[in-house]
Amino acid sequence: MDLEKRLELYKAEYLFQIDMKEKIYTRMAIFSVFITACITANFTMFDALLELSQTQLALVVGLWIFCLFYLVAIIINFYGISKHKYDKLVNSNIEMEQYRIVLENHFTTNSATPPSQQEIEKYVREQFNLYLIKQYAECSSAYYLNNVDRQTKLTKIASSSYSILVLTLIVSLFYVGHKLEGKFDESKSKHSTTTTTTACKSNKGR
Repeated sequence: MDLEKRLELYKAEYLFQIDMKEKIYTRMAIFSVFITACITANFTMFDALLELSQTQLALVVGLWIFCLFYLVAIIINFYGISKHKYDKLVNSNIEMEQYRIVLENHFTTNSATPPSQQEIEKYVREQFNLYLIKQYAECSSAYYLNNVDRQTKLTKIASSSYSILVLTLIVSLFYVGHKLEGKFDESKSKHSTTTTTTACKSNKGR
């Protein structure tokens, strides 16, 4: 395989790893919104759930404790991804141009006879391509290792997030049940009051 094709392959791999990193951080943001929604839902139901019976409240508190454990695991993994060591980047354009000049001067100085411009360009092109291949190979390898670690932590975040969702749905069942029970008791109370009023009026009529 010639240098040009090798360079294209390594460059493509480098760009792929950068794109993968961006996708991982995008998914992190999505899970952040997802988790925030679950936490908000639990806080919204908090006051009503405190009115549950002692047994039901104990179950709900147990579910909240499980949610807390999962939330701690999520925070740890978020922190692990956020504090990740910096990925290795290719050198800047200025550094690359300086290296080209160094190559050109090196070839001109160490040639037995004064080289032609074509020979200089050929040497510089080959050596510069090797330099770029090394740059892209090292940087893509660093990105790959970091992305593997990020993806592992993101998988753990996803698993914990889904667990929090399931627990929140179970808590919401207690909330809905409590609300329905309250409406049923209210309806029953109104019916009882109406019946009592009717009975009193009937007794007065006699």
